[in-house]
Amino acid sequence: MVVSGITPIINYFTKCSVLRLVTYFLIDEFIRYVLHVIHVKKNMITVRGVDEEVLRKFKATITVDKMKMGQALTKAMKYWIKQKERSEKIDSSPLFKIKPFDWGRGTEKTSKEIDDIVYLRK
Repeated sequence: MVVSGITPIINYFTKCSVLRLVTYFLIDEFIRYVLHVIHVKKNMITVRGVDEEVLRKFKATITVDKMKMGQALTKAMKYWIKQKERSEKIDSSPLFKIKPFDWGRGTEKTSKEIDDIVYLRK
């Protein structure tokens, strides 16, 4: 008789402990998930209009080089920016300042002869 009176109490405390344990576990996992999502969202970008073939080759190349996608994209973007800045710095105006001059007698068809050689004309 005594045992049957204690059993419901033991079961109640066991259930409460299990519920608390499950609740704490779920809350802990939920907090970890939220923190992970916040961290990922902070660094996540979406890019549209990327050629699938180019992306596939890019991924294959970075896999061989053992780089992460973010590192490789950052490196590629920095390189592109540097090339763009370098091309903007080139001043072509000195080329337009060159004046034509006479090479002398017998050189009247030199330009045509060079074109024939370069473009493989007969």
